[in-house]
Parts: sequence; C-alpha cells; structure tokens
Amino acid sequence: KRMHKEIIASASTSSSEDLREEQKEDRLDKTSDKIKIQGKRELMVSEETISQAYHDLDISAKDKHDWCGSTATNVFISTCPDGSKLVRVSWTGDCRVAMFQGSKWNRGEYVTFDHDLSRDDEKARVLRHGKEHGGTFVSRRIDKRGNAVGAWAVFSEEPKHKGLSLNMTRSIGDKHCSSAVIADPEFTTFRIPKHEKARLVVASDGIWKVLEYKSVRKVMSKSVTPMEAANALAAKALRRTERAYHLTRDDITVMIIDIGCSRPLDQTFRGPTETPL
Repeated sequence: KRMHKEIIASASTSSSEDLREEQKEDRLDKTSDKIKIQGKRELMVSEETISQAYHDLDISAKDKHDWCGSTATNVFISTCPDGSKLVRVSWTGDCRVAMFQGSKWNRGEYVTFDHDLSRDDEKARVLRHGKEHGGTFVSRRIDKRGNAVGAWAVFSEEPKHKGLSLNMTRSIGDKHCSSAVIADPEFTTFRIPKHEKARLVVASDGIWKVLEYKSVRKVMSKSVTPMEAANALAAKALRRTERAYHLTRDDITVMIIDIGCSRPLDQTFRGPTETPL
C-alpha cells in the first residue's frame, strides 16, 4: 500500500512540474506516458516511475531488515476521454493477475506470469548472471540424504541440505539471496473499451498454487460483487490447502477489481470495498 501511494504521489508531482515545463519548451514529459486519444492527452503512471519505486523499496528493505522478502503487484487504472479504461499492471515475483470478461465472466486469461525458473527467459537470465558474476546456482533443493527434491530454486552457493534458496527469480528485499534475484518489475498495458466490463483477480501464490484457472472462473461466475468473489476464493483456497492437498497454510491474499461500471473511478474509494470501479 505504501509503495502504491508513493508511486502515485511521485507521478502526480513530477507530472505537474513536467507539464508546466513542456508548455514552455514543447518537449515530452519524462515521467508520464502521454496517449493521444481524440485529440486529448491521457496520463498514465510511467514504467520508469514504477520501477524506481520498486528499487527504492528493495534498497530500503535490505537496509532496514536482515531477513525480509516480498513479491509485489500493482494495478493502475486511468479513464480515457473516450470512456475506455487504460490499465497498466506491474509485478515482481509470483503474485498473479487474471482477467475475466463476458457473460458471467466466462472468458479469461492470465495477465501476468510468475517470475520463476519455469520460465525459459528467467532461467536463461539467472544462468547468464551466474556465468558473468558468480554466486548463482540453479538446482532443486536437497534433502538430508542428499537427494534433489521439490521445485527448482536459485541458490547463492553450492546447493546443500537447508541451503538458502528462493523459488522466485525476482523479489523485493531478499537480502541474502543470490544477486541474480532482482526487484525489476515486468509490465503489461491494455485497454478496456467503454462498453465492456472486466474483472481482475489479483492474488498471491496461496491462491494460485491450489486453484487452477477453471476453478477461479467457476467462482467468478457465481459471485455478483467483488467482495463476494474475493471471500469465496480465499475460503476455497484455504479448504483446498488444509483438506485436499494437506499443505501448510500459505499467504492466501486476493483482491478483486471490477472495471467498466458507470460509477467514476474517483468515487470507488469512498464507498464499501465491494463497490466496483
């Protein structure tokens, strides 16, 4: 929450200053992306501003906390002059975003993709970093008998039993992990037309490791409000974790954002949490 507020504050302050300067010099604003729609200018928080906030928080966390680590996902929504919604999503780590549309939210797709070694591009980046800078090993975790178990992970030293490792290839504040684990966010930007609606599911791995896309879509189809959908997903993930999969409780966190209703964006923060955007 703090990082999101700082991003908005930084973008708002810098945008105002840059826009005033632009009127004098007729140059491009370095802080906010300008998208011309029907002759008008639309502001969206820039990738540069968001990235800087991620890096600042990463440095601060490593400086103030010896053991600390987190993923991050931010969603920025801007109303365009033509009534459409411009959406920019930034993420680092394995908090995932899915988008649902259509009748009873029957169409959907993943908007983000986890930063882990299952991605060929991330694995190649980590291995390249290790080759160039050292201090990076990719291996499965080792049990007390010396056998490889579990998912692939990034180590800062030769893999061993109870050796420090991380399944993710990007995170914020993981001070003792390999330097190949970075805080750089990835981005995706898309538009929701004026007369279309969309429902975004923003959730931690405690949701996605036990609920597949079809299960989430089924919950969406039965949920009228975002709050109802969020509660249902969290409850289902908890049941799956404790009963069906016999796993320990993980961070089960979920946020539902409805886009495309008639209420203006700036009014959604004044009402109850189930009020859609």
